[in-house]
Amino acid sequence: MNVEMPEELVDSLSINNKPTIIYKAEDLSKELCKIMPDFLDDEFYVISGGGVITYALLNRYKKLKAKDIIKVNRIYSKIINGNPNIEYKIDSQIAKDKINIIDDIVSSGATIYNILKNSNTYCNNLISLMTSINIRSSDEFRWKERSTIKGVRKLFTSQLVNGFEGQKPSILSARYLMGKALEDESYLNFYLAKKLGGIEEATKIKNIVSKIDTSEIKLLREYPDKFIIKYGGN
Repeated sequence: MNVEMPEELVDSLSINNKPTIIYKAEDLSKELCKIMPDFLDDEFYVISGGGVITYALLNRYKKLKAKDIIKVNRIYSKIINGNPNIEYKIDSQIAKDKINIIDDIVSSGATIYNILKNSNTYCNNLISLMTSINIRSSDEFRWKERSTIKGVRKLFTSQLVNGFEGQKPSILSARYLMGKALEDESYLNFYLAKKLGGIEEATKIKNIVSKIDTSEIKLLREYPDKFIIKYGGN
């Protein structure tokens, strides 16, 4: 999608996250289409950002109906019990039955959980490119049964990932990283610094990202419908 991820950025991200594996959303979407049932008559809620990318890529191979885009804003703050506190701001309510949702990544499950909680409903089918399978009994939003995500009946995903030596995997979306690192100091200070081993490494990432042309990421964020038309094969 015309956004280059330089080797310098990959090398810096890898310093405190080894082994590092890079997955391409386009490749994952092709694999996901192979296992998705026929949803041609169903409508989907699409989560802003990564969900829009996933929907656009899937739409190249399967024509899906988008019901609405759910805008989710994550606000990062102080570290609690070793992890950054994240507050979720969700701009709209969703329907009460037969909910289908598309997103790019399922890690903690917090985004989906908060969307469903905000509307007091459940998700019938969740479509994602990648899902973490490192689930602990203490996890608030995941469990070791059924779809593994609380409030979700069925999960369809093309890539399962686990952490190294029993640790939770650090899943960093290039799209999210390149947008947030420049514009959100709380993301830089509380989230990225935690993932990368300190504020010095996080600032280094910010400086690298500042040299990248992220105009397509801005198009995605500000005009998601235009982004879908441009990259969704319509």
